[in-house]
Amino acid sequence: SNLGDEGVARLTSLLSSSGPPPSGAPRDLMLGRNKIGDAGAAALGAYLSAHPGAVRYLDLDGNHDVKQRGVRALMEGVASCTALEALVLAFMRLGDGAVEHVAAALRGHASLRALNLMHNQMGPTAALLLAQALPDADSLEVLVLDGNRLSAEGAEYIAEALGAGSRLRVLKMGVFNGIGTDGAVALAEGLARNTHLEHLDLTSNEIGRRGSEALGEALRAHPALQVLGLQETAIRSAGTIALLEQITGLDAPLRSLDLRATKTDTEAAYAIGAYLGADPRLQQLDLGHNGFHPVAMGPIADGLARNTHLRHLVLSGNIKLGGDGVRRLVQGALLNATGEAVSGLEVLELAHMKVGADGAKHLAAALVNNTRLRHVVLREYNDIGDEGAEALAEALRHNVHLRSLDLAGPGNNISANGTRALLAAFQASPSLVLLELEANPGYSAVATDLRALREARKAAAAPGTREM
Repeated sequence: SNLGDEGVARLTSLLSSSGPPPSGAPRDLMLGRNKIGDAGAAALGAYLSAHPGAVRYLDLDGNHDVKQRGVRALMEGVASCTALEALVLAFMRLGDGAVEHVAAALRGHASLRALNLMHNQMGPTAALLLAQALPDADSLEVLVLDGNRLSAEGAEYIAEALGAGSRLRVLKMGVFNGIGTDGAVALAEGLARNTHLEHLDLTSNEIGRRGSEALGEALRAHPALQVLGLQETAIRSAGTIALLEQITGLDAPLRSLDLRATKTDTEAAYAIGAYLGADPRLQQLDLGHNGFHPVAMGPIADGLARNTHLRHLVLSGNIKLGGDGVRRLVQGALLNATGEAVSGLEVLELAHMKVGADGAKHLAAALVNNTRLRHVVLREYNDIGDEGAEALAEALRHNVHLRSLDLAGPGNNISANGTRALLAAFQASPSLVLLELEANPGYSAVATDLRALREARKAAAAPGTREM
């Protein structure tokens, strides 16, 4: 929409005169990308001050015409809110100056739980202002700072707040904040004095081996951290090994670890296998878009075979693994000598890996008797062809547990013969809810029937069914 300042003034006037919604619950105001400026922000601030219990969620994403004066007026209203739980100020080009008013509103706020400040051209000064307010932000649990210019200096300020009584549970500082190794080490030191943080995301910050090792040391004793995002952090195999060696064999609370595109390769396979084999509480591991060769699947599969907790494994984008890598994974972790499942994996992502027809056949052999896998992703550039598709279709006739299979293209090269075989298997399957074949050469031959069957299966799915 394009409400602009006049539209916001009319909206707040209407809301003021109409009273609370019929349910009596606070409203959610979704006003992102509405060309709102200082006058509109001031109108919102006045409305919030006059009706402190009226709004629960306020989204102003992308309204970059709001300058410092408008931010000040808006945040004066936010400070008086007693019902506001989430505030989105992303992509507003706030810079360092306007953050002073945001920080002031945080202090002592009784209801605000989540603040999104991503992509706001904020630097170390803004980080300092926020860090000084965090120990007094009694209710704040989620802080999103992705895509700013915080640098190592800014990370050090935030780290000090982590160790000084902040009650944050989720901290996101990813997407080119430039915190570097020194910033990661500082955050690790802050974690050592912190007991609340559950989720830390440092995606796309090159923290190197030393930063990774410091985070591993912090994890050894941290009582709460469950999610660690290190995607595209250039820690390489040395950093992955240093991180995992710190936490292997410990009863750490970590549940999700993202090592996607970290330039990790086969050198780290034994450390990954040893970590998994020690059966940590980890439930999700992303190793996608790295440099693993097929031999890496040997020690990783051995670790998976001894693991009872991992449910979701991502290997997508490891194009060197190919069909031989899938074979080693299947034989080591998905099937035992009697053809039964070994690991507890429920979700397996193998997109863009050039697995070929042979890899698809190996996976099909696992699916015949595997009772644990629920979702399998083989989309894009796997060159499965009709031979691989028909093997998977035959496996689906035996498997009564799989709920989704993604074979969408491009690059899977399944013609009409393969898509028809898969559609027939889908029709006969008692468990499959979702089959994706889009962008294959043979998709048009089954598109109408496939869409109808998917809709019917989704409608009939039991409440609470977990979809991909």
